Amino acid sequence: MKNRAAQLLFVLLLLCSWSNSNAQYRAIDRHARNAPDSLRFDLPALAEWLTATADSETGKARALYTWTSHFLSYDEQASREGRRINNSIRDILKRQRGLCMDYALLFQALAHYAGLHCAVVDGYALPALQPPRALPSAPDHSWNAVWADGQWQLLDATWASADDALQQQFGTDYFFTPPAIFLLSHVPAAPLWQLLPCPLPIEAFSLPIDELLPKAQATAHCLPLSPDSLLRMSKGQRQIYLAREAADFHPTPENKRQLAQALADEAGRIDDAIESTQLEHALAQQDTILTLLSEAKALSPPLLNWQAQLYARTLINQTVGCYQLPEGAVRHISAKEAIKRLENARQFLEDLPEEDLYRRYALPQCKRMIEQLK
Repeated sequence: MKNRAAQLLFVLLLLCSWSNSNAQYRAIDRHARNAPDSLRFDLPALAEWLTATADSETGKARALYTWTSHFLSYDEQASREGRRINNSIRDILKRQRGLCMDYALLFQALAHYAGLHCAVVDGYALPALQPPRALPSAPDHSWNAVWADGQWQLLDATWASADDALQQQFGTDYFFTPPAIFLLSHVPAAPLWQLLPCPLPIEAFSLPIDELLPKAQATAHCLPLSPDSLLRMSKGQRQIYLAREAADFHPTPENKRQLAQALADEAGRIDDAIESTQLEHALAQQDTILTLLSEAKALSPPLLNWQAQLYARTLINQTVGCYQLPEGAVRHISAKEAIKRLENARQFLEDLPEEDLYRRYALPQCKRMIEQLK
């Protein structure tokens, strides 16, 4: 009991120091709120103006955070309709309203022009500090992580003006909040964005905060991947990694569906690049496509129409390519194996709607090839 009290005292002392440090941002905040509206649609110029008085990356991030939260209003209409109305950064700037994703995307765009490394973090909002604290079935909130002055920091421009239990208890304004405090109300879908040495499992977030805080202060290191390594991945690899982390952390049907979508999207990107490659490389890439789509199908059956089309087309093209290689080649397959693959492709085609144009074109050809090989 004494150990827990000491840990909580440490956290509170840390918070006092951090909360008092926010006074240094008053001049930056005042400057950001006075940004000329004429720069609204010129993000490079706006980012330069906003950060002109900042002498550190932290100061730059603060200026962008203050302007974003001051400029945007929460989009109540979109919230009621359960959808994002904005389709682009320009839409966000024009309407001057947005949901949490719009705040996060606008901040990220400004951070890019200000020379800051920044990520949009998807996760779960837990505004209540008292039990029950159950996570929704799918991520329902977005915020940002930004690299500033040697470390990753967390901020939420959407909640900048929030008047909630966390703010009342800890005096936070959701800018560079210590990770152990931030995760009391913001649970990232991908645990690495907890920014803890050892991310907490999902079960921890149902605990009362006086039990959760000491766990978040643990110093043991077990992080399998750093945010820096994540951002060095290709876009497709990053999307799959984050979706897989989210599904492993909170394995709901919706999170599994999102992982299946990320896998299928990567398969589509690979397919788009195959035409310009040599046969041997194309066959290897087709292996990857089939692996990705097979996992997607297992996670969230059935495949969408375009995914089933891609699966069937890849099976057919790869089978033809392998069968046409000379005997003795590593990729050469027998007629029996070719028929087996084409039968698999035919099943995917027959499962498509009868009016599907690709089905009408490919199914007769697939059947004809099977008959020729028998």
